[in-house]
Amino acid sequence: MKRANSRKTIAVFTAALLAVLVLLAVAPLAQAASYEEIKLVKLINGYWATRGISELVLLDKLSNAAHSHSADMAADNYFSHDSQNGANFADRIKATGYSANTSLGENIAAGMWKAADVFNAWKQSPGHNSIMLGKDYKAIGVSRVLGPESDYQWYWTADFGGVVDSSAKIAQVSESGNWAYGYIQWLVKQKALSGYPDGTFRPDNPITRAEFSALIVKALDIPINGTKVFKDTKRHWAKAYISTLANRGYINGYADGSFRPDSLITRAEMVKVISKTGGLKLTTNNQSFSDIAGHWAKSYILIASSNNIISGYPNGKFRPNTICLRADAAACMYRLLSR
Repeated sequence: MKRANSRKTIAVFTAALLAVLVLLAVAPLAQAASYEEIKLVKLINGYWATRGISELVLLDKLSNAAHSHSADMAADNYFSHDSQNGANFADRIKATGYSANTSLGENIAAGMWKAADVFNAWKQSPGHNSIMLGKDYKAIGVSRVLGPESDYQWYWTADFGGVVDSSAKIAQVSESGNWAYGYIQWLVKQKALSGYPDGTFRPDNPITRAEFSALIVKALDIPINGTKVFKDTKRHWAKAYISTLANRGYINGYADGSFRPDSLITRAEMVKVISKTGGLKLTTNNQSFSDIAGHWAKSYILIASSNNIISGYPNGKFRPNTICLRADAAACMYRLLSR
């Protein structure tokens, strides 16, 4: 957590959450707000409402500042009040063109993908809580970034400012800018995919083992008729989908008899299910990856890769143990169904 005004800077350190900003030479373009980012803003504004404080406005300049910092921490695998180039949070916020003559503040979090978890953690930390309730603030910018090879994977930054710049744009939630948006829309039109009741798909969020089981059954139109029940799926909403796949040998549980339906599915686990349900075979069009030697899912990864269902990262890795995002799942299902 950090707070600044024109006269002094106050920094509060906690073991769980810290704050830091990085000065970049060029401010990034505005980022479309994701569902979880918008949710965090709503949680903070709801918190303000209980104390009779006017809502914060989500601004693109502050979101740009927040995004650059979250992305930097994720890319360089650090989490600290001090940026690696010595810049402070006020420097970076000013670099976006946001007003310098006002109160500024920042909170960050790491290791949590849900907005609710971040909000609760900040609420329980006196320093971060004071930033969230700072009456001098009128605007906010939020960013969540996933760093697959970083220690914490998820990095959040919330930047606060004391003015709503008349030249600034109000940031809005949007999923159309996501790289997998085209795949998602195609699947929706084919009635192979559905989102949430509020009309969102939330492509930047991870997907659970239960959600992916439901996606596979619906997308491939697999008849629901399974008898296999795990000890933790008896009353689960996805019981029928999980049972259907388990009966056919497409998915497995754990040695303790559980399936852990609400755990996040990894890229390796996703590839195994897709390879088996899609009946894929290894072809000569094979691409290997530098990080799958000895991995239990190596054969499935090679099969999916040879069928152009998956691709790796520019550094030659596949990152099999990284959590799978809903966007990843949608893209892979599109490639499987459009073969």
